[in-house]
Amino acid sequence: SNDSGYELLDFDVEPKLPDPDAPEELRKMLAAWLEDGYKALEHKGRRKARYFYYSGYNPTGNTPSAWVTRLTDLAWVPCGNGELRRPRDVLPSPDPGREDAPLANLSSDLLRVLDQEGVKFGSAIPEATALRKLSAAGSRLDAKALAQLLRECREQIATEEDRRHLETVLQTLTAPVGDDQRVPLSRIVQRTGGRQRRGGLGGWIVPLNRIDEALRAELEHPDFPREFPDTTTGTQALTYVRDVWKRARTSPEGLANEVRGVLPTAYAYCLEDCTEDTSLSEQWRAATPEAAVFAEREWVFLEENGDVYFDDLDDRRFFPEDMQLRTATGGHLGSSRPDQRRTAEALDLPLLSSSIEMEWDGEDEMSSVDDDWIYGFNLVCQLLRRVRRREREEDETGADTGAGLRLKHVRALALRVSFGGAPAKPVPVNARLNGDVLTVAGRPVQFGADAAKELLRHYSFGQRANLAADLTGMLGAIGDRSDFLLAADKFRRFFVPDFELPEKLQYGSAPGKAAGSGDGPDRTAEAGTDDEKTAWSGRPGAPDSFAGGPEHGESDSSGGASAAGVQAGGSDASRHDKSASTGGSFTKDRALVQQHALAEKLKNTLKGELVPDDDDGDPGKATGPNGYSGTGLGDEEYRGAVMQYERKAGREPELGDPRQMGWDIRSVDPQTGEGRLIEVKGKGCPWVADEVVELSRAQVRKAFEASAGRTEDWYLYVVEKTGDGYRVLPVANPVRVAGKWMLCGESWRMVAEAEARRDASKSSRDD
Repeated sequence: SNDSGYELLDFDVEPKLPDPDAPEELRKMLAAWLEDGYKALEHKGRRKARYFYYSGYNPTGNTPSAWVTRLTDLAWVPCGNGELRRPRDVLPSPDPGREDAPLANLSSDLLRVLDQEGVKFGSAIPEATALRKLSAAGSRLDAKALAQLLRECREQIATEEDRRHLETVLQTLTAPVGDDQRVPLSRIVQRTGGRQRRGGLGGWIVPLNRIDEALRAELEHPDFPREFPDTTTGTQALTYVRDVWKRARTSPEGLANEVRGVLPTAYAYCLEDCTEDTSLSEQWRAATPEAAVFAEREWVFLEENGDVYFDDLDDRRFFPEDMQLRTATGGHLGSSRPDQRRTAEALDLPLLSSSIEMEWDGEDEMSSVDDDWIYGFNLVCQLLRRVRRREREEDETGADTGAGLRLKHVRALALRVSFGGAPAKPVPVNARLNGDVLTVAGRPVQFGADAAKELLRHYSFGQRANLAADLTGMLGAIGDRSDFLLAADKFRRFFVPDFELPEKLQYGSAPGKAAGSGDGPDRTAEAGTDDEKTAWSGRPGAPDSFAGGPEHGESDSSGGASAAGVQAGGSDASRHDKSASTGGSFTKDRALVQQHALAEKLKNTLKGELVPDDDDGDPGKATGPNGYSGTGLGDEEYRGAVMQYERKAGREPELGDPRQMGWDIRSVDPQTGEGRLIEVKGKGCPWVADEVVELSRAQVRKAFEASAGRTEDWYLYVVEKTGDGYRVLPVANPVRVAGKWMLCGESWRMVAEAEARRDASKSSRDD
């Protein structure tokens, strides 16, 4: 420095701040005064020096200014209860780990400036322990912060009391999972899925490999005071069941569809473990007063309603429509009749058979069975057995359901039903399957639909609309050779393309008939085996060989024109419309038809017409049985092939929640933890040439989301149905691969906004 030396600068306020022993009324005024003028305090919290050495300098020191020291030592900060405290004894904002500490009743701007200038708040309040922080805020932390806090808690445990306290906190702690979800630790297991482990109850149970790596390492630490079960337990399943019962009371809208595929599995897991776990059995009995079942399109609470039954009668479908009777939906209780009955008994649901009386009339009045019907029934049973066998090909020990069914024809069939002592009511019936005999009454057109329902129920196909329609077509045409063969070949092509119809079909000689069936009144037909090579001939006009089907220029069973017939005449638009409305493969032409429809929809919208909209719906879901595009959650055929493919690849697949849109299956590699969100699209023919599959808006949106660096990537799996099974073609996220988007003028020109056109030569003159 030069000879002038240094000058010390210390900022203070006027009038001077009160002394620590000043009256409380004076100190109370200080907060309002500071709120009004705190901006004058900015950059004045440290002493400064001023000197000259060739040029002027004005450095800031470390010693606080006088006003900072006086505010720090003075009890002036108003708290919630009106008491004045020193800044060091008051927290500036709430702290979950120190809930009992007083809070400063000051504005955030004033607190910010004071902290910036050196007035520290809460410095005299002890920091909360890690365990207290975990209890207060653990369920709000992200994975890395929670892992760090759990590590501190584990390291700070010094007594048995600390350990018990930590275990208590862990009972309610939730851990973050992907997609911004959290689950309690009680719903985490080692593994789910695969052949050796139970499923995850539709995502309710989370395996450890879906947890963030840092958090997973802490949860799996040998000293972590909690063990995770190997797979889903009966106790966890009971928790899921009770949650469903609770939601049935508070938010039942859409719940039945949501839990349809999961609730039966939860019942099964719980009741299986109840047989070996006395404690779980007691928990089940204690929970049953809360029980609810889905009956007649509503949730019914058993403790409050005693008029709900479990349908243990095969003939419940024949009851009069006006009979006031409620039965629980069997599909929500179990996946098979024995499982459903076990759940019903565990819930103390009364059996329907205990309150109903049934008497069948008319079966003794027999009429003859036409030879044509005998062969047709044999072939129908063979086709259904082959479809069932294909869908259960993984179950090598499964019984060959439906072998040996017999057909019986009567003039009339009726049922008398009485309930609760009321007079019996007659119910007309067209078909009834009792044991191994299918009894039909009337003409095929009368009994075809009812007989199809009976066979679908017998072969455990459930609600399969596409299968029911084609099966009804076969049974309704069983008395007409030509129509039946057309319907049979259509059914074969759609559902069992590897099934070979006999090249020479005899109509009238049926080796599958029961012995002794002649022209007498009591004649039955027994379904033969798949190995029998029957033939069909003997009536005028019978073809020597039968190929049938639209590809040969004939009309199919639905009455639609064949492909050849359409090509022979009609416009391109009619060909497109026909292709879009019937079965067949999904080609570029069919895609163009849908884009034509989109253009019309947009035009109608511009005109002000109301057109139903489904932005996120999947246009390729649950369409023709040949699977021209995806088959949806309602058709398990192609998804089952993908599940098998993923297991063979060493990954663990799990069906997605029906509520979500954009993918069907989540599959995780247990070695790397990498996940796949798989959208399944089924094709009933090879995916080549101009064969296409469509992606809905929701699916494309999900693909874009997954391409943004998420832990799970999106995949498109196209499944081809081949003669010997299925071929799975995995396609990595198309969004990552596509370099550009090309719009075909043939389709998109139609949806362009209308524009004014000007003649080019006239425009030149005008310009």
